[in-house]
Amino acid sequence: MNDAITYVSHSNIEGGPDNVYCEPGSIINWLEGNIDADPLFYGAGGDFAYYSLSADSPCIDAGTLDLPDGVILPEFDLAGNPRVSGDTIDMGCYEFQFPQNAEDYELPVNHNYQLTNHPNPFTGETMISFSLTTNSPEKARIEIYNIRGQKVDEITISKEQTSVNWQRSNHANGVYFYKLIVDGKAVDTKKMILLK
Repeated sequence: MNDAITYVSHSNIEGGPDNVYCEPGSIINWLEGNIDADPLFYGAGGDFAYYSLSADSPCIDAGTLDLPDGVILPEFDLAGNPRVSGDTIDMGCYEFQFPQNAEDYELPVNHNYQLTNHPNPFTGETMISFSLTTNSPEKARIEIYNIRGQKVDEITISKEQTSVNWQRSNHANGVYFYKLIVDGKAVDTKKMILLK
């Protein structure tokens, strides 16, 4: 008999508790705040910027600020926007930004910065590539975040560069997000996986 308990709260899980994988004999403790609904992302495709929430998403204000001990809520989401906009935190890695007026709301423009990394997943190091030729930025950088939204690294980019190398150094295995910042504004975000 396995005494493991999986606690699930404030999550959007298609199919509800029946779609949560647990080891045989484990128990699922289905807590408050869970939903089973289309998250209504505003775009489609493989670009992680598309995981932004549309204005009608059920994930808006559906998260919780009741965090486990030792977990600190980042000030900003992966796009560089304030982490809490509205009544409480949203589900997901991007916070919906409420406009002052409904007429002010515009979907973000997805410029083609060709942000990618190879290999992905990777073990020792990965090459992050991008294209900055369309805008001739004054300043650009790559910011790297762990799965908890904490910034773990930053790489300054010169105008001539089209790629940078990121090494594992002392970072733990797992999922990381890398964000391209151009002239102080987050323009694209992608995911990479660091393996043993």
